[in-house]
Amino acid sequence: MDSTGDQNGWLAPEAPRPAVGKELYMGLLPRFGALVVDAVVFWLLMIGPYLVLEGIGGESRSGGGSFVLVIIGGAFAYFTLLWAFNNGQTVGMRAAGIQVVCGKDGAPIGLGRAAVRTVGLYVTLTFGLISVLVLLVSKRSLADFLAGTAVVRKAKQVASG
Repeated sequence: MDSTGDQNGWLAPEAPRPAVGKELYMGLLPRFGALVVDAVVFWLLMIGPYLVLEGIGGESRSGGGSFVLVIIGGAFAYFTLLWAFNNGQTVGMRAAGIQVVCGKDGAPIGLGRAAVRTVGLYVTLTFGLISVLVLLVSKRSLADFLAGTAVVRKAKQVASG
């Protein structure tokens, strides 16, 4: 019998889950580095939609409605969808070798928890200094506390055979 519990060996092995012990939580520097990379990638992705929305309004459009829509909506989609469907990693997190997981057992976070964490990211960025202090003391951000998640080093894939 193999490790998946299937006697015939038909089931694929489960992907490794990272441990979520407090000593393995990622602190400020890896998270900040990942956020900088994500900011660059996000802006490159959002230039097109912003220009399209501004073009629809023409020159008579005033105010920052398109800008706010792209920032709020685009960031929500970027972070939520990548965390939920890309193994808990944004482009920046992949580059930093970290991922977001369920804080209890290291499981993938899913769409609902990813959405809550994205809202928590907005809260974290709004309260910058307080958020940094919370992260330095606990190694978890306000977003992690709200969503019940943890950011940990990415689990290594083990070669089978």
